[in-house]
Amino acid sequence: MSTVYVFGAGASFPEGAPLISNFIGKSFELLEKDTSKEISDTWKFLRDYFGKDPKNSLEAIESYPTIDEIVTIVDYATSNNISLSSFHTTTKLNQIKKGLVNLISFTIAASIKTNEKHTSFAKELFKKRGSIKIISLNYDTLLDESIKNCYKSFKNNKINYGFNSVLTSDPRFNLLKIHGSLNWSLCPFCQNIQVHDEPIAHFLYSHYVDCENCNNTYSEPVIITPTLLKSYNIQRLNNVWLAASEALSLAIRIVFIGYSLALSDYPIINLIKNAISQKNVLEEVIIVGVSFDKEQLGKRYSKIFNDRIKIAFDDNGFTGQTHWDTPFPKDLLIR
Repeated sequence: MSTVYVFGAGASFPEGAPLISNFIGKSFELLEKDTSKEISDTWKFLRDYFGKDPKNSLEAIESYPTIDEIVTIVDYATSNNISLSSFHTTTKLNQIKKGLVNLISFTIAASIKTNEKHTSFAKELFKKRGSIKIISLNYDTLLDESIKNCYKSFKNNKINYGFNSVLTSDPRFNLLKIHGSLNWSLCPFCQNIQVHDEPIAHFLYSHYVDCENCNNTYSEPVIITPTLLKSYNIQRLNNVWLAASEALSLAIRIVFIGYSLALSDYPIINLIKNAISQKNVLEEVIIVGVSFDKEQLGKRYSKIFNDRIKIAFDDNGFTGQTHWDTPFPKDLLIR
């Protein structure tokens, strides 16, 4: 059975990664005293623009909008070439945008404390035959590191990231991170995406790495920020989307892990809908590892997928001890 696993933010939350709702609080807790210019300028922008000066992480959550709303405000201003104030000009806001990318990247990297669930998941899938297709909406490197641990005796990472828009069976793991990754850097000249052994996105813009393809010494993070105005203008990242579309079009079963299918993710919804309509082979959707209102979430998934597709919740988590490869009990079905 062709199965595709789709990872949302809820999958990384048990390992310590923040959710959108508490992201600013976690950032304040970890980085409010950070001395780097990019991040200190970002906190200054938040204080000046919103007129609030929180003293702790709880006050930060109460004082400021969520991180996706903040990024959307800045994106709207920069994309329309307008200032937010006499001080926050478009030139200044472009620097703030870079600071927000660093803030997001550093917060995620510093928040993660464990990798137990992802490791169990990867080890369980490693036992199975055939290629494994995973689409991740997360920037963290939890899956990357877990997969590498499965291949400790091999010299190569054994991960296909889809940069060439194709799926492979060797390496077996196709990890398609369609929003970018903390361990990727982009050469803006040749558009090469380079994979690193550790998260480096929050060090870029100030500490550069040489491009392995053209030797250019300037590099940028590969992070599609959480915003309603998402821009997908990186060619090799577009290739990752093409590979994700192919994987979804061939899927008989899609397992969503920690993903709410929010309205703000309309590019993802469009990707899924277009892909599954190509061959119309999808039979089952399973929703794993969510703490959301199940009744409302079930209704949302039911609206996205047509009536012939079975939809079910699985409360066993994503450690591999699930019904993902066998027919699941009828009492799990919501449709």
